[in-house]
Amino acid sequence: MTIAGQAAPANATPAAPPLPLPAEASPQIRRRALWLGLLTIWAYVACFMQFGLLDYYARPASQRVNNGRQATFFAVHINPYYVFSEDFHLYVVRSKRIMDRGWTDSPLRTTADSRPSYVAPLQAALMMVAVSTDGRPVPYALFMCSVLLVAWSMLYVAALWWLPDGVSPLTAPIAVLVTLLFESVSGLIHPFAEFAQWPVHRGLRLSTMAWSSPLALSLLLATVSLVFRPQRSTGRLIFVVVGLCILATADNWAFLLAAACTGTVVGILGMMWIAGRKRFPRALRCFAGLTGALVISLALHRATSVQIGGNVLTRGGFGPVWQQSPMGLKTGTWLKQQLFEHALVLPAILLLASLYVAFKQTAPRRYEIGLNVAPPTSQRWHLACLFAVPLVSITILVALLTLIGMEEYHSLQFKWRSEFILLFGLIVVACECAKWGLRQVLADRRRSNRWELAAVVLILGALFVYHNVRIRGFVRQTAAREFFLTQDEEGLRDWLRQREPALGRYTLATASHELNYLCAYWSRADLLLPEGFPYHSGLSTPQIEQAMADVLAVYGATPQSWRDFNLYHQVWDQWSWGRSRLLSARHGYMYYLLHRQFLENGYLNIPPEFTQPKRTTAHLADQRLWFDAHAPEVFVTRACRESAERIAQIVERQSAESGKKKSDRPDVVIVDEVSRALGTPDLSGYVREFQHGNLEAWVLASRGTAPPKTN
Repeated sequence: MTIAGQAAPANATPAAPPLPLPAEASPQIRRRALWLGLLTIWAYVACFMQFGLLDYYARPASQRVNNGRQATFFAVHINPYYVFSEDFHLYVVRSKRIMDRGWTDSPLRTTADSRPSYVAPLQAALMMVAVSTDGRPVPYALFMCSVLLVAWSMLYVAALWWLPDGVSPLTAPIAVLVTLLFESVSGLIHPFAEFAQWPVHRGLRLSTMAWSSPLALSLLLATVSLVFRPQRSTGRLIFVVVGLCILATADNWAFLLAAACTGTVVGILGMMWIAGRKRFPRALRCFAGLTGALVISLALHRATSVQIGGNVLTRGGFGPVWQQSPMGLKTGTWLKQQLFEHALVLPAILLLASLYVAFKQTAPRRYEIGLNVAPPTSQRWHLACLFAVPLVSITILVALLTLIGMEEYHSLQFKWRSEFILLFGLIVVACECAKWGLRQVLADRRRSNRWELAAVVLILGALFVYHNVRIRGFVRQTAAREFFLTQDEEGLRDWLRQREPALGRYTLATASHELNYLCAYWSRADLLLPEGFPYHSGLSTPQIEQAMADVLAVYGATPQSWRDFNLYHQVWDQWSWGRSRLLSARHGYMYYLLHRQFLENGYLNIPPEFTQPKRTTAHLADQRLWFDAHAPEVFVTRACRESAERIAQIVERQSAESGKKKSDRPDVVIVDEVSRALGTPDLSGYVREFQHGNLEAWVLASRGTAPPKTN
């Protein structure tokens, strides 16, 4: 091993001059690479049209979790839960209600103090396009492909033009596609799990990863390139302004991370200008442009989210209450966790970077690893910033959010997006290491170019096969079994859409959160069952509890039946619905009322005291036995239990008073297994107009009648 800068021995073989670093590709080569790369990206995007074949691949009704007739993306209970179903009840339903009822902070129900709420208007507009597909496989697959086409193409163009000058154009498509398909290092090592990140857990979630993460990464590439290539910066500055404004009106998490990265670059440019005004004459222009972009986008974000405050903010997982909560984020704990989780990622980055700068040719056909003590080139500083900027930014961002109060789970939102960016940088460095080593070994530019091209074609081909096999397997297995409504729900949908014109403005009661969201999408009715998700309700927590008590009164629930009904296990409702919809409702009921606030006071479990020595089998056995014995208490939150008890007390107080006036009775009452578990409604004065299986719809006789639907 030799060290660069030491004198060579007298008898040493004269060293051949090292191969120069590859110069920037000519504009003609980049244009050719641009179109070939875009065609490749579009081919990958087209693979998602396989989701349009759901009806073709649909399993017989007896083999499905839901026995409906039509495949749909707009069902609440779809597994994996976080993909389409959560987008449906968080975003699609809100957008549908905005189309029907206008912008309001309580789109599910008209209240006396409702105010306009323009939170995430661009996301709502995008979901309005999704609404037009009605969840049908072919139109919705076309919609998804259109979104992915724009987002993925934008990221590829940004990578091709704004990576360091010496990066090969062949690196861009590999880095972009690996990042988009796997999204994180953990996605690389969990390629066979359907609930893992790839390709459906996050890749197709239109509220987050599908397009906002590629845009955030594109913004990072643009801003970092301004540090090293400030010439002709107008286009990039305009792109940053527009991109930040898009994220500010669509995705809070991606916007906060992108804004933090932009702020870090602003700091770098400011220091460069102060340290050497003559050496960096354009730094001030870029500094001013990025500062303006931050000011404009932050003001826009503030203007559209001004109505989110008080209890609404607390239910969203932010606010002073989380500063002292056991489930509030603690910066120190979070940083330690991230260092532990990235214990393998960061050394891999450092190793690849070290090999890239240290591998050198010391003689013709002779190579050694040496310590390169020469100053790094601008290209290598540029690559280093792709890692440093997001790591520094997310650390500062999480620390600031901890000061204002943030629920611990939200740190994962930043973790997922930062891993997306870090994976991209890791793949770029790996590809450049392989390219540089290949050019050194072959010592012939034409031969090395042919080998590089062959390797890229091989990698992209393998990824394409893998991509298609995974999607096809998911569509044929998971989606073909689970992307359906039940036949009861399909019948209720058809009845509501047919009956609604004659009802005019009306109120609808259901005790099931699942049916509540479906009815919100199928109808324009005022829904009596409250939902605590911040975008869906501007009510305070006491108002939600009062509204819930009113719904329980409609169904004749008693305080004890309400207490017995709740199981308080939010996470379990994602998995238990396949066994029983009633069990699922009992698990997650309070979560839908309180959202993240259900964790406000932490868990009920008391820290156990073990007598056996740590790191022993006996100690581990004590732990397992204790958790098994105390499982119900471990997973129960005080906030849920306290809120449910307040609701029970309201029900008890109302039952002691005079009964509800008939004028306050809902126009339509939906009866299902969830409501039957709570009580028996007083349906005198109602006419049953719909029944299918165990699902019924009763309408006030005074609202007119229609022939009952029984099939």
